[in-house]
Amino acid sequence: VPCVYDADPSLARWVKRQRYHYYLHANGKQSPIKHDRIEKLEEIGFIWHAQEALWYDRLNELLNFKRKYGHCVVPTNYPENQTLATWVKFQRRQFKLHKQGSSSYMSAERIAVLEKHGFEWKRNAESKRCLKPQINVCSRPR
Repeated sequence: VPCVYDADPSLARWVKRQRYHYYLHANGKQSPIKHDRIEKLEEIGFIWHAQEALWYDRLNELLNFKRKYGHCVVPTNYPENQTLATWVKFQRRQFKLHKQGSSSYMSAERIAVLEKHGFEWKRNAESKRCLKPQINVCSRPR
């Protein structure tokens, strides 16, 4: 659930509160959150850190792009979803910093997830791909 969720603002506030209570708990401060609630939320895939949740939101947008076009090479200028284009560029920049040993938001886990889906770390002339929707040959009538 994003921080701003027009479909259900009360849910967004509740999620934000859970994350804050967890933050207090994890830092040894007094918190109303109990261990059983933490376990139950983790069982359903609750993401405690908002930035991590946002990263997975963008990853899902990338996977939707891949389903549509058959690849993960989002153009730098992609009017349909410029936020995704900017996020992809940011992932490449963070990967470069990570490889140099500099401070970066990139992790080995994120690298593995992106590579599993065919993410290309270098954007060059050879990696430019067509932006025509992929046709599923198997679903064509005979």
